[in-house]
Amino acid sequence: MEESGWSNVKLVQSDAAVFQFPRGVDGILSTYAITLVPEFDRVIRNGCQALKPGKRWAIADFKMPSGALSFLSPLLARLLVRPFGGTLEMSSRHPWESIGKYMQNTRMMEFYMGAVYVMAGERGEAGCG
Repeated sequence: MEESGWSNVKLVQSDAAVFQFPRGVDGILSTYAITLVPEFDRVIRNGCQALKPGKRWAIADFKMPSGALSFLSPLLARLLVRPFGGTLEMSSRHPWESIGKYMQNTRMMEFYMGAVYVMAGERGEAGCG
C-alpha cells in the first residue's frame, strides 16, 4: 500500500469470524466473500460497531435468484459458484438481512437476474441494531 501512496488503506489477512475490527473505521467493503462465512451475522454486527456513526458497510455478493428464473437456481449455483468454493448450502445465508438489521439508510440493488446483489448501509448515531 505504501508503494501506491495509500496511507489510509490497510489490508488484513484473518479469519473474518474472529477478526477484531479497529474502532472508528470510515468504511468496510466485502466483495464476494461474506457469504462464505457461516458466522456472517456476527461479522456484520462487529463491523457495524467498529464504524464511525454515518459511515458505511457495502457488500457485493452472490445470492439465489428469486424471480422468474428461480427454477434455474440450482444449475446456476453449480455453474457460477462451485468453481469458487461455493455450495448450495450457502444459499441459505442472507448477509443482506444482517445489513438491514444492524444498519440504517440501507439500499440494495440486484443484477444478473437477481444472482448478484450490492447492499450498503450506514451505522446509526445510536449504534447498531
